[in-house]
Amino acid sequence: RAGEIAALEWRRVLPSRREVGLVIELPARAATQGSGRRIPINPELKLALRRLAKGADLNGPVILSERGHPTSAKVIVNMFAIW
Repeated sequence: RAGEIAALEWRRVLPSRREVGLVIELPARAATQGSGRRIPINPELKLALRRLAKGADLNGPVILSERGHPTSAKVIVNMFAIW
């Protein structure tokens, strides 16, 4: 879901040891249906997140705009349409 992707923060992906975990802990405030959940991370996504984490500010959002700002659900939807 685009809103959930836009709201995803590194602390939900990286457990305290700073390695990509097995699941994404999605809080209720970020979930579309208003209830938190755990989303399993498949191996391909895990590898992509590891690459993205290198050099990233791990205190903020996972997905940033080209200018380094948090992005919106609309931008995520538009990017998927392009891809």
